[in-house]
Amino acid sequence: MAMDEFDIFKNKVHQKIGLDLNKYKEKQLKRRISQFMGRYNSSDFAHFFMLLSSDPELLAKFKDFLTINTSEFFRDIKVFEVIAGIIARLGKKQSLLKIWSAGCSVGAEPYSLAILAEEAGIRSYSILASDYDVNALQEATEGSYTANLLKNIPPSLLDKYFSRNGNKYKVKNILKAKVTFKEHNLLKTPYPGDFDLILCRNVFIYFNQDVQHELIHLFVRSLNPGGYFVIGGSEFIPFPDQYGCKKISACIYQKNTMAETGAPQKSGANRIP
Repeated sequence: MAMDEFDIFKNKVHQKIGLDLNKYKEKQLKRRISQFMGRYNSSDFAHFFMLLSSDPELLAKFKDFLTINTSEFFRDIKVFEVIAGIIARLGKKQSLLKIWSAGCSVGAEPYSLAILAEEAGIRSYSILASDYDVNALQEATEGSYTANLLKNIPPSLLDKYFSRNGNKYKVKNILKAKVTFKEHNLLKTPYPGDFDLILCRNVFIYFNQDVQHELIHLFVRSLNPGGYFVIGGSEFIPFPDQYGCKKISACIYQKNTMAETGAPQKSGANRIP
């Protein structure tokens, strides 16, 4: 069967920017892209791809549009309250606490995690923050935010971890030194490992079920035994035992320990039960 116009468009976009749109939910994706095309008076996918190919600025805007960057510090406070307890417990047991904020957008999430680690008195920790959108990563590295993104931060912590610069607040180096930002495509880049806590929130909802299944396996594999995986409030993992983990709270899952999976426990392994 011959490919339709949208299939051809998706394949051309994949070749041009490396983002495989075939792995997204098609109806939702097609509707969003059509809305974006309407801004530029284009209703034809072939014509719109010609526009993208001839205008680097438009292509950059299109990539930003595809990688939604909605973020704020301590987004979903109840979930972060649970995460705070997890970080505090992990920090007491690990010689180095390793955290990964996948799909970190403009950096509000990883810096929120750094604040929790600092407030828990954890001396040795590192946070990897990754995203496909290089423009978002540039903003995250700069670490300068307007007040509306900081509304969930108490004034005492705002003064402690941010410096006022005009109408913006800049993250202080005490947090910046602990966060490493890196470009990462969840659909094609190899996954790093040995993490105690991974967050990938409000990302799965855009992918089809087969891709969700694959990504969950990859994230759980990247966790240490007993490590935690956090997803978005509108997301869930059906039958988490098939991935070797269990649900412990809304949005939060824990990878089984070596003993729970029947594998031999590492001697002297410093992991939470």
